[in-house]
This record gives sequence, structure tokens and C-alpha cells, in this order.
Amino acid sequence: MRRVLLLATLLVASVVSAAPAGADPILDGTLSTPTRLTSSTIEVLYYLQLHAGPQEERFSLRLSPPRFATLGSLDEGQTLDGPRAIALQGPGTIGQRSTDGSFAAPCSTSGDHRHAYATGDTTVDLLLPPGSRTTVAVRYRTGRSAPWFDTNARLTFAVLPALVGEYAASSPFAAGPTATARQTLRTAGPAVGGRLAAHLLLASAPGGTVGSIDRAPKRVGRRSPIRLSGKVVPAVRHKKVVLQWARGTGPRHTLAIVRTDSRGRFSGPSWRPGAKGSYELWARYPKQAGTLAPDQTSCPVRFRVR
Repeated sequence: MRRVLLLATLLVASVVSAAPAGADPILDGTLSTPTRLTSSTIEVLYYLQLHAGPQEERFSLRLSPPRFATLGSLDEGQTLDGPRAIALQGPGTIGQRSTDGSFAAPCSTSGDHRHAYATGDTTVDLLLPPGSRTTVAVRYRTGRSAPWFDTNARLTFAVLPALVGEYAASSPFAAGPTATARQTLRTAGPAVGGRLAAHLLLASAPGGTVGSIDRAPKRVGRRSPIRLSGKVVPAVRHKKVVLQWARGTGPRHTLAIVRTDSRGRFSGPSWRPGAKGSYELWARYPKQAGTLAPDQTSCPVRFRVR
């Protein structure tokens, strides 16, 4: 696969924790490539430029992909899925690594639906020779669909005064960490461009359950009125949004086809479940005239009817 490698302008980000001279690696800045994230982007390369002081330095480096929420503070996914590779461009040694579990569990009983991409932080041990200058390169795989207007592709690098691996006495990491303070740099990340997808933010009244299927669906009475509403990001006026419902793992049925107002908002008629059981309510932005690619909320609003 052809890879686009356009070197971004160096971002000199602020260091959160200042490092004592000679005790901690010095973080010089970050780079990322390509400069634009589009539906044809296969992967994003991130770089952290750093150098060691007069002594050998051992520490762990935590890589935190961005998180974003669709309803309030509910974290439902990540924009990137990886990393696929970690390498050093310059002197140094890569040790053991640890990857946190995904924090966006499937959110529908009808399939493996997740709102974007779900990977946890990756932490890797590094050793730098005295006085060395090197660059940590990290490759993250991107999604296969057009990015959202509000997609965030910024990656956070954090130097930690610890090691995540366990090493034999003969290992160069056996003496333990030398870093004494946490330092953090965040990339600017590629800008979102090209073909964009509609990002649907869905809500309901009464409020249902959104997110992991490990969370119990909201309980409502039979024939209780439920109304869906939300908005499209970016705001587009007079565009179709298809509202749907499904019982259990059954097929989706169209509840209504509504149109957005001048601020991209939409709302549907009240819907009343006709039988006991579990229900999922969805929204979909169909293919239509305009610049936005079709998309749907990957996470439904869930209810259990008594």
C-alpha cells in the first residue's frame, strides 16, 4: 500500500513537568505525517524527538491516542486503531511494552458496533545512551471510513519514571528507571480534510442507555412514549436523518425520516414500544446531495420494556 509521508512542521509543545538537568531525557518536540487525515489515509506516523543527558537513561514512554465523547462525558471510542509499530530513529534500545485493554466495548446486542476505534494506551520501555539524540516513531492505523468533522488525531507522549517490563539481571534495563519526573508532549496531529462524514449525536427523552452493552438498558413501561433527537456535526440544514428501532437482535424498522434545521438539529415523533423486551433506537444519515458522506451512530440508545 502506498504511504503518504509528508513531514509536518515541528510543533514545539510545552513540557508539563520540568526535568532536572542530567536526570531525565529532554523532549525536543513532536512531528506527525501526513499533514491531513482523509478517507484515503491508511496510517498516521507520529514522532517524538528527544535526547539524553550525560548518563544512560531508562524510562517508559506512554502513548495515548485521543478519546472523544458523543454524549456529555461518555467516552465511547478513539479515532485511531493501533499502534502497529514502534521504532527508534537513532541510538537507543526498545524494551518490553504493555497495552491497555480497549475502553469502548460493543454497544449493541445486534453486532460489534463501536463509536469509532477502541484501543487503550501503549507503554514501552526505552534506553538511551549518554548524550544521544534519537526520535521515537510510532505508526497508528486509521479507520476505513471518511473522518468526522470533529475527529481528533492528536497523540500524547508521556515519559514516566518507571519501567513496565520485568528483566533478567543480564538485561541493560535490569538496573531500573533513571527518570525522576513525568513529562508530557502532545502532537498537533494531522488536520481533518477531504471527504468528511456526517457525525450524528443522538439523544432521547426519557434518556436511555448509551455505550457498553455491559450497562443495563434503561427500563420503561410498555407503551411509554420515547422521543429521539440529536444533531449533525458539522451543522447542515434541511438534510434527511432516518430514525430506526429494533427489538432485540431483530431487523431495524424505520420510525421516521426527519430533516435538520438551520443548526443541524433534528427530532422525531414519539414512539411507543408495543411489546415487552429489549429495544435499540438508531439514527442514520443516508446518502444524499451535499458534501458529507453517509454515516450512522454506531451506538444506539437502548431500553428494556417491562
